Amino acid sequence: MNQSSQEETEAGPMIVMSLEETFRHYAHHVVWIKYAWVHGTDGAVKEAFRRYVHPSFIEGLQYPKDGPVWATIQRNLDSMMDIVVQISQIIKPFQFNRPDLGLIFVAWLIKTKEIISRDLPNLSGQNALKALAEMNTWLAIIGSKGGRHVERIKVSPREIEFNEQIWKMKNHLGIFGRR
Repeated sequence: MNQSSQEETEAGPMIVMSLEETFRHYAHHVVWIKYAWVHGTDGAVKEAFRRYVHPSFIEGLQYPKDGPVWATIQRNLDSMMDIVVQISQIIKPFQFNRPDLGLIFVAWLIKTKEIISRDLPNLSGQNALKALAEMNTWLAIIGSKGGRHVERIKVSPREIEFNEQIWKMKNHLGIFGRR
C-alpha cells in the first residue's frame, strides 16, 4: 500500500507537468494561429522572426548605430527574414490542425538566432550560404525531434572556474550538495 501511494505521488507531478507543458504549447500555438489569421501567414512569420531572431536592445548595443555597419546589419536581417518567409511557405507552420509545425518553427527560429547573430555584419555571399545550410540542418534536426529540441546551456570558462571555487569551499566547510 505504501509503495503504491509512493508511485502515485511520483507519477502525479509528472502528469501535471506534462499537462501544463501541453497547455502552454497549445496556448502559444493558438496565439500564433490567430495572428496569422488576422495578418496573414507571411506577416505572422515576419513577426515571429522579429520576436525570436532580431537582436534585443542590449544585443544591438554591441554594433555601432551610425555609418554603414548598421545599414548592413539591417539589410542582412531583412534578407534572412525573406529567406525564412520563403521556407515558411513550404512548411506552412501556422495551421490550426498541426500544432507540431508551429512548435518546430518557433524552436527553429530560436536556434536560428544563434546562427544569424554569430556573424551578423558579414552575413552575405558565402557566409549567408553557410548560415542557410546550417539553418536547414537544424530545421531537419528540430523537426525530427518534434520541436522539443533543447541544447545544453553553454557555460563560460570563467563560470566553470567560479563554480569549482565554490565547490572547493563547500567541501572545505563540510557542506555537501549537488555539484
